[in-house]
Amino acid sequence: MQLLGELQFIANAMWPDIAFVINQLASYIANPSLQHMTALKRILWYLSETHEYEITYKNIPDATPKFKGYADAAFADREDFKSTTGYVFVAAGGVITWKSNKQLLMAQSSTKAKYITFWEAGKETLWLRNFYYKLGFEQNLPTLIFFDNTGAIEIAKNPLYHKRTKHMDIKLHWV
Repeated sequence: MQLLGELQFIANAMWPDIAFVINQLASYIANPSLQHMTALKRILWYLSETHEYEITYKNIPDATPKFKGYADAAFADREDFKSTTGYVFVAAGGVITWKSNKQLLMAQSSTKAKYITFWEAGKETLWLRNFYYKLGFEQNLPTLIFFDNTGAIEIAKNPLYHKRTKHMDIKLHWV
């Protein structure tokens, strides 16, 4: 499906708001149904109706450019039981980077799925902080990542042994 590949490029390059649905449709590439083709047509309609929308950035004089992130996960897809990670980072009033993809690790709970997403967003934060540093904009304060799962936040605050986290890969705890 060449159309889906082109839409994936558009989602990655210009339209973060379609990234999740494109990712979901990509999982049916081997056996698409009429329902999936209808969804593709709706995406094309949406793009035609919103082609004048754009990501804009505000000039913030005399301030060190800063960014913040928003992260969330959708737990256990009904088809393959894998969760989906999604995050977006914003600076100067506009989106600077985003991602939506299936998690490689199979989460056994929504807390773990969201913790994996938090880890993915943390890796992106580290890359962005390094990128900003190389541009001459050192980030002196911690970067905020907005997240809505209390369990995952508590694990991040105190990654010591917990009955419910003993199965988690140690690499997830560096956040």
